Amino acid sequence: MEPQTIPHFVEFLMHGCLPGGRKTSRPLLAVEETRNMSRPFPEWAPAPFNIQQRSTLDWLGIRLGSHEDSSRLWLVAKEVHVMKSRLWEGIPPLSERRWNELQLDDPKNFKNACQYFMAVIDVFAYLNHPRTKTALRTTYNLIWDHLKVFEQAVNAKRRAESDEFEQVSVTGLWYQYIKAHYDFICDSAHQWVIEHIDRIREPIVVEIGSYQPDQSEIDARQMELADKIHDLGQNVTEADYMIFMPTDGYKGDTLPAKEREPLTAAQKAPFREDPISWSANLDRRGSDYIERVRYLTRKEKYDYYQREGLSYAASLGDSQGLLIACISQIDAQTTARYELRGTPEWMIDRWIEYVREPQPRIKGFAAFRLCYEHDDKKWNEFKTKFEADITDWGLGKKDIQDVRQACKIHWIDGKEESVEAARRKFNSIISDGASHLHHRMFFAIDEATIKSYLEPNASKFVLAVDAQYESGEEAEKGEQDHESPAYDGTLRVLGSLVWDELGAMETTQNVFLRQLWPFAMSDVEKVYRGYRPGHVLKFPTYEDTCAWEVLNAAMPFVIKLAARRGGSNRTGSRP
Repeated sequence: MEPQTIPHFVEFLMHGCLPGGRKTSRPLLAVEETRNMSRPFPEWAPAPFNIQQRSTLDWLGIRLGSHEDSSRLWLVAKEVHVMKSRLWEGIPPLSERRWNELQLDDPKNFKNACQYFMAVIDVFAYLNHPRTKTALRTTYNLIWDHLKVFEQAVNAKRRAESDEFEQVSVTGLWYQYIKAHYDFICDSAHQWVIEHIDRIREPIVVEIGSYQPDQSEIDARQMELADKIHDLGQNVTEADYMIFMPTDGYKGDTLPAKEREPLTAAQKAPFREDPISWSANLDRRGSDYIERVRYLTRKEKYDYYQREGLSYAASLGDSQGLLIACISQIDAQTTARYELRGTPEWMIDRWIEYVREPQPRIKGFAAFRLCYEHDDKKWNEFKTKFEADITDWGLGKKDIQDVRQACKIHWIDGKEESVEAARRKFNSIISDGASHLHHRMFFAIDEATIKSYLEPNASKFVLAVDAQYESGEEAEKGEQDHESPAYDGTLRVLGSLVWDELGAMETTQNVFLRQLWPFAMSDVEKVYRGYRPGHVLKFPTYEDTCAWEVLNAAMPFVIKLAARRGGSNRTGSRP
């Protein structure tokens, strides 16, 4: 469970706005009652609840994975963890602008696009793994227990202060919030995957229908197109039944834990004629879905041939036959998806929803000018190009003009000459109560940043600075260095990611610059270009990683050179 879940839940206890846009009908806590979550019980609770010395929030922090309660934590690949953190707060795996920059709609980048789909599916394979699912359930239930004690103390205090009081169920609110949050995570991730698969699948289907082979049997191009449809169909299958986070066994839910239930003989049948329904058991969902799609695909195909009066024994290489097979599978998956998941609703990114409710709280980024080698004309040219670049965000999103206009850069020209000086100045500004600024990071406009915008064909980036980083910090050594080797408190980030990624992450407080550094440290320019699938950390230190990359780049040339020399020796030798 991500650490920021608790602060978001505490806010929900006061305003009642659930993830997904709904509002709870349950009684809420007063502001002062919510503050009591951070205070030891003897300071506010009546007897017999005034004995416990630790506050409720202290206990919740421990249960989320502290050294005091670390038994449920287990190692997971960096790329899986970072993608999970994004999806946990409803941040898309890739913004629409970044998708376009990577040209993932282009057929030549088909494999790269599929890797992003699999990165999302892998997260839910991890979350539905019995060990992870059990750990999440246990953490939730332990938190439920602590909230139950707090709830009893709050109601006892209300009772002592007034004969006419309203009982509040903090545990009921906890279940309602987590259930809504899980549903939002899954719905937004699933929607992104299916929408983008549909986009790249449509032109493939069109080409299959229009392609005219030179021979009667299937040729190489048809095989390539059919393989792509198969791959996308497999992605759709796994997304449809795997992207769920059931709450079976959670306190407040009526379902007991289901993941250990074996499949019955009837559930293992090859076909499913009757409509399917949702199950908390992953194997049951997968079996039902696959069997139902298998049946519906054959039925759709047969019905089409009957309706059009066509011969079912058409050649495998017949374009019309391949087209019918593709469309039949797509229609079958769509039907099975609606049966399993229901009709999808239009959704807005969680961070945009979050900054609007219960009242607008949109923040901007501070930007410090560190380089003064350019005259005012060049500086203003840079600012114009920079702001034009970063404001081109939110592509494909509806009704976000209010948020777009409020996402601003606040320029601070205090003649700071170093990142450290700018960091001190920034923290001073935040300490004075600058509520309009994101407080965990700011931007430093150095020479490299300015050049990236003024020079043609350069990667356009900005230097993001971790406001809480301390050079030479001892407290962060060890585990954090192992996860982010050679991190120095700064990160160069593409301008196209400023709001779609950094703004979203800062608002939801779910990913830090330190966690993004591994995705940049192997880049030629050390620029963070967004999430990328594949292994990120292969070695425990930055030096080891660099050495491996140099060796990996040089090895093909070494092999070619050795082969060339070996060939020369064989040519020159005589029997």
